[in-house]
Amino acid sequence: MHRKYRILELCLSDGQGGLELYVVKIIGQLRARGHTVYSITRNETFLCSALQSEWNICLERPALFNLLRHAKQIARSIEHNKIDILRINWGHDLLLACMVRYLCRWPVKLIYSRHMRITRSKKDLYHRILYRKVDFFTATTGNLLQEAEQFLPMNPSDMALLYIGITPVVGTRDCKKFLSDVELNLGIFTVGCFSRIEQAKGQHILVDALQVLRSKNLQFQ
Repeated sequence: MHRKYRILELCLSDGQGGLELYVVKIIGQLRARGHTVYSITRNETFLCSALQSEWNICLERPALFNLLRHAKQIARSIEHNKIDILRINWGHDLLLACMVRYLCRWPVKLIYSRHMRITRSKKDLYHRILYRKVDFFTATTGNLLQEAEQFLPMNPSDMALLYIGITPVVGTRDCKKFLSDVELNLGIFTVGCFSRIEQAKGQHILVDALQVLRSKNLQFQ
């Protein structure tokens, strides 16, 4: 029989994209498997609304001057609830989580699940101090795992690939019928973009590229 853990999900992101939806889904899946899962989110955010329950704490906007106060509050909550695992998914939460790990008098383990690329080395003194408090690192893609092994000051044996996963497709679907149903022309090159609208996602680059195609009189939809 698998052990049941007491888990705290910490995510102070104010966004509403794939990362935040993943946090909601993983909490539901972990609870469905019998684990006890608490969460700490930020006031007036999608996550705060989506995870409304007696097991969710909403903090005010974190600022550098009150990080220590938040860290002490979370550490005491971990001690009181005897949390086994503290999980983070957002890079901006790493400093706070490491402070919690340092202050906590309960043997909680810190797991960092990363979703975004790592583009530069983080082996400077500051990051070495932080990552000493990270017990395990999971990457959502193979490329991200390779970047972590290259750029992070952690032992590769403390890293693993953990795909986000999708709901299995049951049966088959007629793609041509689907395109017809949404009134797309099957004979024209079709472009799709699936992400929330923000500059970091680069939709403006796609729009510029489509303008180039249009200037060359190429058909697309």
